[in-house]
Amino acid sequence: MLKEIIENKFYDAFRSAFPEQSIEKKSIEITRSTHERFGHYQCNSAMKFSVLLKKKPREIAEAIVNHVNLQTADNAPMIAALEIAGPGFINITLAPQYVATRLQTFLKTPENTPQKNTRHKVVIDFSSPN
Repeated sequence: MLKEIIENKFYDAFRSAFPEQSIEKKSIEITRSTHERFGHYQCNSAMKFSVLLKKKPREIAEAIVNHVNLQTADNAPMIAALEIAGPGFINITLAPQYVATRLQTFLKTPENTPQKNTRHKVVIDFSSPN
């Protein structure tokens, strides 16, 4: 669900940055970062759009970053930082307060609350100990 929220923000940013182009929402690629130093998520769509827009991926990434709404619907900070890396990758770091709020909401939902563990008997068989 969080990934979808970020995809929507980047889709809206692309439409604002390039109103003359029409793209499908599913063409926005948001993935989890492969390493902590790259933030929480990454957007790699600028690379793909460079052919469509006939521009350098980094220029496209800069335009998208300039149009991303960094706040939630109730104006709370959601995205702490957007960083353009390499030829046009956009690293997305979420605001710590946003992550904390999402986690608190998640844990307050009854179906997400950890249940008491029930004890189970486990049999371990050492077939050839010697």
